[in-house]
Amino acid sequence: MKSIFIIIGLIVLLSLDSKAQLLSTDTVVCIIDTTKCYVKYRENPIVDGNSEFHWQVSIQGHYYDIEWPQKKDFACIVFRNINLSEYFPYQVGPWDIKMHKGKIKDRFIVENDKWINLQKDYRTLNTRIGFYPRHKCNFIVWKQDFDNVKTDLVTMHRVTVGYYEIQD
Repeated sequence: MKSIFIIIGLIVLLSLDSKAQLLSTDTVVCIIDTTKCYVKYRENPIVDGNSEFHWQVSIQGHYYDIEWPQKKDFACIVFRNINLSEYFPYQVGPWDIKMHKGKIKDRFIVENDKWINLQKDYRTLNTRIGFYPRHKCNFIVWKQDFDNVKTDLVTMHRVTVGYYEIQD
């Protein structure tokens, strides 16, 4: 009888440990440098002014270069900062969180805009970065803030991810 409780206890501990690991491996932080020529930052990107998007960042990609060279100019990844409450009604923010810089690379998948720009395979991007807000938990950190030596903290902005979007 005691062995049954021990086995159940071990199963519970292992499942809790594996769930804790999923949070880290399902969280992607992209370090973005808005001064790069392939990165575009826009405030309120929808022209009519009734946008739920506060800002967006698009990174020109190359994942159409091989498969659809005629559409290669449309390959980009778009990160949008919006109120995510409609996607996660039972989760209360904060959607922006502060974290120690050293812990980001230790705890999460970290990529930068250059890596995103150089990828030629959409599947690699989708597997690593994710899609929309439910596939992975995506954050952006501004490179200028990440490189600031005056502070150990940086703000991580929760974003949605989109692909195949035509950018002007």
